[in-house]
This record gives sequence, structure tokens and C-alpha cells, in this order.
Amino acid sequence: MKLKPSRTNAIHQIYENITITFFVLIALFSFFFVPGCGLNPTPVPNVISGSNTLFAPKNDNATFIFSGNGTTYGSFQLQAYVTTASLMTPQGGGIQKSSQNLSTAPESGYSVSEECGYYYYYMITDMELHYAKVFIHTIEQSDEGISIDFNWWVQTQAGERNF
Repeated sequence: MKLKPSRTNAIHQIYENITITFFVLIALFSFFFVPGCGLNPTPVPNVISGSNTLFAPKNDNATFIFSGNGTTYGSFQLQAYVTTASLMTPQGGGIQKSSQNLSTAPESGYSVSEECGYYYYYMITDMELHYAKVFIHTIEQSDEGISIDFNWWVQTQAGERNF
């Protein structure tokens, strides 16, 4: 003989599911909206940011220029190949790939180029010691070339490495 769950057990199960859902929503809210968490933490002074798309034709390149209020703060190039792409700094400086969202750009360890990958951060510096950070969240390949969607942050004060 099978026993049917009592009404009290059913109500208890509903409250338990509501409680679990509530805590999951609180955790997600904290991750995305509390300052210092998520993709875009509260920036330090002199940091400007944006979101852009850049397309490079196959076996060619395209340049993105960091700018704000009519002033430029360096750039990076997207170089597209048949099946891969890389980022590089065209006027010197360097680029460094990171799986972590760093709040301070490293002093050293930069190379001429890094292979593109989505969900990576790229720390970039130019010859005037401006530091920038790029986060690629989408890479699309076609017969014509490669396109990236990305968020960027640039420190407008030369020599300042904090974001």
C-alpha cells in the first residue's frame, strides 16, 4: 500500500523550492550588480569605457582606437586569418592575455600579439604608457573575415595602471 504525501509535506516542499529560488536570485543579483563584482566593476578615476564591434577582413586587419572627448589613448589591431585571429598593438607597446578580470594592469610581461579567444581579458599598453583592458565576449567567423564584440576600459592618465 502506497501512502499519499500529506498536504503538510506538499506545502513544506513548495516553501523549500521558493527558498532555494530566492537564494539563487540573491546570489545572481550580487554577482552582477554589487560594485566590484561581475564584468564591469566601478572604475577608478580617469577610466573611460565602452562596448564595440570590430570586423577584420580575412587575411587583413582592422584597428580600434581608444578615445574619449576627442583625445586618443592608444589602439589595438584585430588581425584575421583563415580560421583564427590575433590582437596586437600597431604602434608598439604590448598586449597580455588573462583569464581573470584584473583591476591593475601588469608592469611587464607584454608581447607583440595574442591569439583571440572569447571570455578572455587583454591588457594593452602603448608607447605613452596608457593602459587599457579589453574583454571579448563574442567572436564570429565568416568567409569574409572575423568580427569581435568586446567591452573596453582605458586609463586616460598616462602611467596609471589601475582600472
